[in-house]
Amino acid sequence: RAYFQTQCSKIQRGDVHVQDVIFQKEVRLGTYASNRLPPPAAIIGLQQMQRDTRSEPLYGERIPYVVCNTFSSRLVDMLQHPRTLLQYQGPSPPTINALYYITRQIIPALGRLFCLIGIDLLAWYNDMPRLKRNRFWLPMLAPAATAALTASTGFAAATAPPPPIKRRTIDAYYQSLDCCVCGQPNAIPTTSTTTVPACTACLQ
Repeated sequence: RAYFQTQCSKIQRGDVHVQDVIFQKEVRLGTYASNRLPPPAAIIGLQQMQRDTRSEPLYGERIPYVVCNTFSSRLVDMLQHPRTLLQYQGPSPPTINALYYITRQIIPALGRLFCLIGIDLLAWYNDMPRLKRNRFWLPMLAPAATAALTASTGFAAATAPPPPIKRRTIDAYYQSLDCCVCGQPNAIPTTSTTTVPACTACLQ
């Protein structure tokens, strides 16, 4: 039980190599029904064709993909090519969807074995503490930065007002004390006045 929960914690923290979370499925374009979504690998293949028509996958070719965290709950919106994770250079790189990998892939596979001896892996996973991700600090930072610019210069910033934040989960309604950079829990002092939810070490 301790080993299982330790490995799940590593996945939740993102402390896994991309190579260990890659799916690679065969694609057979032209054989899928038109009234439903194609498999995830086929969706990645179609996305590649939209960017470059010469990159059409061969019949039976295996296309890799990973499942990442997004604000959408649809699997089709979570799919990414592994190259996207490796070449991403933005401020907030995509992270793997730990909930999907643990509850949809690891637990069902191991559960078929452990259920023979009466062990419920899902109960072990539900007993674990959840790692909270501060995903809302980037949209919240934009209005604060605009207000600071206006106060320091006396002129309103010549930018359109930011769109309203869609608060879809409970995380959007309270301030997290977890560092958004290193993920250290309760690392932000309650007396901190910074608008960036990062610990002192990461700010330096």
